[in-house]
Amino acid sequence: MRERIPSRTSGERLCTHAGGAKTDGALSATFFGMLGCALLAACMLLAGCTQGAKATDSSPRAVAGEASIESSSALTEESQIVDLSIPFDRAVSVEGDATGDFAVTLDDGEINAKACKVEVAADGNVLHVRLAPTPEAKGVDTPLYFACYLGKLSVAASSADGALAHVVGQDGAAALLEAPVNATIPSGMRIQQTASVAGTATVKVTQFAQIRCCTWFSIGGTELFMHHHRFAQESNETCAAALAETINNSADGAFEATAKGSSVTVSAKGADSGKPLDIYIVEGVR
Repeated sequence: MRERIPSRTSGERLCTHAGGAKTDGALSATFFGMLGCALLAACMLLAGCTQGAKATDSSPRAVAGEASIESSSALTEESQIVDLSIPFDRAVSVEGDATGDFAVTLDDGEINAKACKVEVAADGNVLHVRLAPTPEAKGVDTPLYFACYLGKLSVAASSADGALAHVVGQDGAAALLEAPVNATIPSGMRIQQTASVAGTATVKVTQFAQIRCCTWFSIGGTELFMHHHRFAQESNETCAAALAETINNSADGAFEATAKGSSVTVSAKGADSGKPLDIYIVEGVR
């Protein structure tokens, strides 16, 4: 007589498959459990990256008194660059996007982020904070262009304690910038004083401006500035003529200037006419 094989109940069929594999319900639970763990890990990682490093006793500290600034270009809009170099007392590196670690102002106001971008990079123990045109900044004949205006730059830590969360030392501690670094951006213009007698001095323009930024001058202790809106079209001669015009229009009548070629002769009037007259460019970290 043939043996009768008992049939499985519907409950048994729901619990197992051939080969002992897990059911759809068990697979779903496992999948969502793994997904939850992955999301939790991602959130923890993201939170860590956002928070950044903390300052400790071993944090690298800025040596602000040794900071320097320079600017350059290839006489094109997109090649303009301003580079503020801040040395630290030990090596630093940049981890992630460090731009938010800094409060960068120009002429005591916010930088126009549509025309100017801030970049941060490290080289050994020197941190570089750079200003450069955005791709949208096409020049003075367009609605948007890169300009440093009066050139009064200030770079400070955005945190109250000076900690730079994404600039770290070799042990991972946040670097410290405990005081703002203030500088007058160099336009790239260069002059050489070639003659000086009582009340009169002559300077020669040896290089015209390289970026769109004002040049500041000290003339007998009086400071004034001149613009370089179209720096790429300038020459030593046009700079000399513009400097003479600036002096005649801006020095409250205290000086008189004439330009010849790339040279400018400046004479003091009134009580200062018998005093030595020194003329030089004011720029750099203050």
